[in-house]
Amino acid sequence: MRLVQQIFDATVTRFGAARWSVQQRGDVPTGAPLDTIAEEDVDQIMAVNVKGTWLCLGKEVHVMERQGLDAIVNVSSIGGLRGSPGMGAYQATKHAVIGLTRTAAHDFGPIGIR
Repeated sequence: MRLVQQIFDATVTRFGAARWSVQQRGDVPTGAPLDTIAEEDVDQIMAVNVKGTWLCLGKEVHVMERQGLDAIVNVSSIGGLRGSPGMGAYQATKHAVIGLTRTAAHDFGPIGIR
C-alpha cells in the first residue's frame, strides 16, 4: 500500500494532478488444473491482479475526487469473460477485476470519475 501511495504522491507533486490512471499489470501463472495449483501461487496472483487493482482504485479516487472529472481504466483480459483449461486462478482474478471496475463505476461515477 505504501508503494501505491508513493506513486500517487509523486504524480501529484510532479504534475500537479492525476487526471487519469490505467491499471494494466497482471501476473500470469503457468497453466495447471484447479486441483493442482499451489496455494502460494493463488495468493501471489490474487495479490497482484486483484489487490493491486483494489489498492490503486482507492488511492486514485482520493486524489481525483478533489480535481473534478477524471478517468480510471482497468485492463482485464478475455480471461475475465470466459474459462480456459489450466487457467482457473488467473481467470478468477480477471473476473474480479471486471467486478471491481463495474462497482467503481457505480460508486464513483456520481462524483465525476469515469
